[in-house]
Amino acid sequence: MDWINPETGESMGTPRKPGEVHKGSPLFAEMTINAPKSLSVAAALHPDVSAALDAAQQDALAEIRRFLGQHSVTLAGPRGAQEVVPIEQMQVVGIRHKTSRAGDPHRHIHMQIGTRIWALGSGGH
Repeated sequence: MDWINPETGESMGTPRKPGEVHKGSPLFAEMTINAPKSLSVAAALHPDVSAALDAAQQDALAEIRRFLGQHSVTLAGPRGAQEVVPIEQMQVVGIRHKTSRAGDPHRHIHMQIGTRIWALGSGGH
């Protein structure tokens, strides 16, 4: 998520610096995959529930990644002549947590989607 192509080590562009109008380029967008608190408590107490909940959340992450990969679009082309095109590739990572910041059971995955994508054979931009 640092604007470096993980396969080649090449730069994927230069982040826009904050200015008067824009806040600058974000490194990623994030969403959380979680479940009801009662399932997190049950998972903390029962290994079978823990394994099932972990598998279900991992499956949700995989399905969201698949959907985004098939349906996401971006703008491409020079300013004033941009067109909407399908993406070819994106970076998505999931960071799993089993507790809240306070330390109580709370199973969730932070899904981070990189803001630099591949489109139109761009090789990384």
